[in-house]
Amino acid sequence: MTNSRIKELEAELKAARLAEHVAFMELKKSVKKLWKFTLTPHTEAFRPLMDPSCVYYILQGTIVNADALKVVGYDDEDLMAGSMAYLYNKLSKRFVMSEGGGNLYIKAERSETWSLLEAFIEKHPEGGDVTEIIVGQNNFGWGT
Repeated sequence: MTNSRIKELEAELKAARLAEHVAFMELKKSVKKLWKFTLTPHTEAFRPLMDPSCVYYILQGTIVNADALKVVGYDDEDLMAGSMAYLYNKLSKRFVMSEGGGNLYIKAERSETWSLLEAFIEKHPEGGDVTEIIVGQNNFGWGT
């Protein structure tokens, strides 16, 4: 085989690999992550509560279509979901801080998101599905 033929084959291989990568990325982009977010009260997160006027709420994010995402090439790291603990003061009716480590699905400067979550807690102190609120802010998490 001549040097020119080897170079031609290498160029063809490079082009084929690039085309395969582009096709893979297009397939991966064709299935969007579908999230579900719940906010539930807890009596402790990383430490017990000492103030009865406060309660921890855990914001849990879950990817509900993980199986479909794996089929199109997402790996386990791409599909990591998680949670974050927030301290809510029942007297001021405001979230006052996050507790410990976790996944920040809400940017601190998103005061309208915090206001919506606080209004949700006022109506539903037992917690519940807050997917519309979190997804509606359009800036949560990573890889969305």
